[in-house]
Amino acid sequence: MKLIRPEALLEGVSPWGLLAAGLIIGTSLPVVRKGLRGLFVGMVKGVLLVGDELQGMAQKTTREWSELIEQAKQERNQKIHQSNCCGEVSDLVEEPPKEVSGVVAATCSEV
Repeated sequence: MKLIRPEALLEGVSPWGLLAAGLIIGTSLPVVRKGLRGLFVGMVKGVLLVGDELQGMAQKTTREWSELIEQAKQERNQKIHQSNCCGEVSDLVEEPPKEVSGVVAATCSEV
């Protein structure tokens, strides 16, 4: 009787093939299936927790960027208003009149 060497059985089989065969054989046993199920449930729970955390971080970042953009727009509009108030009036009037009777003049600080 001729004995077969174990190395000869594995010749030409890729590591992925060995992994697939091990998974198929392993998952066919009920004890292994129960253990793997618990492992997979734990993995899915972890993935869901990480996903929720990432979603919360993304919402916080979006909210902070929105607040930053809104503040920048308000400051820009305020500067535009100030330049329109002071800049255009001073551009139109070269010299203030010596007497202003019955007219109330407003400055930017009073607006």
